[in-house]
Amino acid sequence: KISEEFIPECKSKAVLFRHVKTGAQVMSVSNNDENKVFGIVFRTPPTFRLFNRRVGTMSSIILLKISLIKALCPDNTYGVDSGGDPRVIPKLTFEEFKEFHRKYYHPSNSRIWFYGDDDPNERLRILSGNKI
Repeated sequence: KISEEFIPECKSKAVLFRHVKTGAQVMSVSNNDENKVFGIVFRTPPTFRLFNRRVGTMSSIILLKISLIKALCPDNTYGVDSGGDPRVIPKLTFEEFKEFHRKYYHPSNSRIWFYGDDDPNERLRILSGNKI
């Protein structure tokens, strides 16, 4: 366990853990909410060339929108098209793609969270029993 805190706004106890095997951060938020949420995200840099299915389908309206957002938000992730720049994507080598995936889509680079009224110990047991 790294830290524990009560959040009065949502009447929740938040506990931050570090997963022993991988080093991933795990946030467990416990409360009386019967809605349960689980999520996992990976910290990835916003400036990498990623392939997506939109290659070749960028209309002038979409390009205008992307340009405006990039101009309005030049210094944060909102200014980066998460799908990658279709003009640059074809230059991405398979080796670059594999290296990016190996580096960033690893459990040690993830952030995992649980939320709801389920048993916090059961959350950790389930997480430990899976191959992450």
